[in-house]
This record gives sequence, C-alpha cells and structure tokens, in this order.
Amino acid sequence: MKFTAKCLSALAVAGLLIGTVSTASAAGKKGETDIVKQIDADLKALDKALFGWLTPKK
Repeated sequence: MKFTAKCLSALAVAGLLIGTVSTASAAGKKGETDIVKQIDADLKALDKALFGWLTPKK
C-alpha cells in the first residue's frame, strides 16, 4: 500500500512538472494553454508509457 501511494504521488508530481514546463514553453505559441488540459494529457501519456503493457489488447 505504501509503495502504491508513493508511485501515485510520484506520477502526480511528474505530471505537474511536465505540464508546467510544456505550458511555459507553449506560452509564446498560439494554441491551447489551459493548464488543466495539459496536465491531464501529460498524466495520460505517463500512464500509457508506464502501465500500457497492463491493458489487454483488442
């Protein structure tokens, strides 16, 4: 249980950092800069990269 909590918190922190960095780099560009959408997209990408092998293929 402790390991799972640490992994989830590490993923959340990584997602926030990646979202912040990507939003800051996109600030000069035209397009979507909504921080919540950026963080959500980054967390989904991290989840797919780390745990994508666990999902059954169709």
